[in-house]
Amino acid sequence: MRVYEAAILAGGKSSRMGKDKALLPFGGYSSLARYQYEKLKRVFPKVYISSKAGKFDFQADIVEDGDSELYSPLIALHTLLAHIEGEALFVIAVDMPFVDSAAIEELRRLFEKREGLEAAMLAGPNGREPLCAIYAKSALSEIRKRISRGNHRLNSLIDALEHEELACNEPETLCNLNHPSDYLEALRKKG
Repeated sequence: MRVYEAAILAGGKSSRMGKDKALLPFGGYSSLARYQYEKLKRVFPKVYISSKAGKFDFQADIVEDGDSELYSPLIALHTLLAHIEGEALFVIAVDMPFVDSAAIEELRRLFEKREGLEAAMLAGPNGREPLCAIYAKSALSEIRKRISRGNHRLNSLIDALEHEELACNEPETLCNLNHPSDYLEALRKKG
């Protein structure tokens, strides 16, 4: 199953950051969202941004989250998988700027070579990262079941799917920018 579409999840509350992290400047771009978008455009011919509303200062295919009141990556994943044209989608959280194209390509090769996979994700020292992953459209039925039961935990979903984890030994690669101190450290590293 070939993966040629990607999505950036940028619809979260950013409550720990204190402001919308998708809109924070990063890496010479006006926002983290733009930085991630430009990076993914070099790897995938089709890139979407999943968000609550059109809040960006650049042209991109925006897929609005399916539920405007609920902040859940599972809802966004459901909306995206129902929206895509292909059979699988690479997703990444907007606040993971250090995942590079080499790691994405390695993950894509893993997913595409193994028949029947429904998910593949990077995994680091702190465990698997369900928001840096590839999901097959066939996972939609399991996602719908979980949404109907009110179970929005991504790790629970993954346990129910045929999945693979790709070890990532670089701790920095999978860091999330959740707090202002994380953001300032990332700016320092990006230089």
